Amino acid sequence: MKHFFTIIAVLVVGIATAQPPKFQEVVQVPGVSADALYSRAKEWFAETFVSAQDVVQLDDVANHKLIGKGITEEYSSYLVFDGSAHAKFTIKIECKNGRYRYSIYGIEESFRVSLDDSGENTYQSFENIFIASHPKAMAKEREKKGMRPLKLKKLEKRCSIHIKRYEALVKAMRGVGGSLYNHMSKVTSSEDDNW
Repeated sequence: MKHFFTIIAVLVVGIATAQPPKFQEVVQVPGVSADALYSRAKEWFAETFVSAQDVVQLDDVANHKLIGKGITEEYSSYLVFDGSAHAKFTIKIECKNGRYRYSIYGIEESFRVSLDDSGENTYQSFENIFIASHPKAMAKEREKKGMRPLKLKKLEKRCSIHIKRYEALVKAMRGVGGSLYNHMSKVTSSEDDNW
């Protein structure tokens, strides 16, 4: 539950400051060694992705660090009628005695332009989706590009069509962090070893 509130707090801060949220957290797992957490992280990669060997880009045993590139399951993008999307991302997991840190970054949403399978996938960064769905962020971006300012009501109307898309992408990323949290925090007993 603490994990959920941390993510919500990050999202609220991101919206208030017109900055996209960061998906990074240090999670305490008291009494679990760095070696055991590292092993759980490797197991999570193997159980979460179709081919962990293709996903894991860095496997640093000495420093208990893993970096991988993953893809979420499909979700509704809300951008097009009955459209679906998935997100590509990079995740870094670093383990120390009693805690681990994960960072999810390089997030891009992929969606099909046409409703049939003939269209090509289009990719858009998480930062651009954030800007498209938040009036303050869009106003800053327009100012940075030297575009004429728009009234808040007009910006809100433009952003409204992207809000559900942004929320779906955040939910997908939160799902990745939640899946990792559940796996890394699981309680194991000595009975598991006596098979």
